Amino acid sequence: MGVVDARLEQQLARVDSARERRGKAKPGRDRAGPSAPNPAPRALHPVVVDLDRAFAPEIEALPGIGPALAARIVAHRDSAGPFGSLGALCRVRGVGPAMVARLRPRVVFSGVSPEAGGCEQRPTRSSKSHVTNRGKVR
Repeated sequence: MGVVDARLEQQLARVDSARERRGKAKPGRDRAGPSAPNPAPRALHPVVVDLDRAFAPEIEALPGIGPALAARIVAHRDSAGPFGSLGALCRVRGVGPAMVARLRPRVVFSGVSPEAGGCEQRPTRSSKSHVTNRGKVR
């Protein structure tokens, strides 16, 4: 292990001297290696987003929503009008009852929904029959 440690020290010395020559020495770096990055401070209060007005980057701040889903939410709102409620949000592909439950305390709606309904009032499928994608009942 002594040879490995010596080689590591030599490499660190070369890197440090190269940074000093360029004037770009990074603060917080010592001979032991790079310092651990400071975690981003978390907000004391959860983010509340108006889904009837927010842009995609603001929507991405919500839990469980990535860039693709945020883009679908904005596209649906732009084409169909404001959501107005969590139930109307369920018309967006990828948003279901679990997502609605997660988002409930973190979203508000300023617009008027064109119609009520959504994933909170979805009918349950009968267990006795199943309709296939060709319209036939099994």
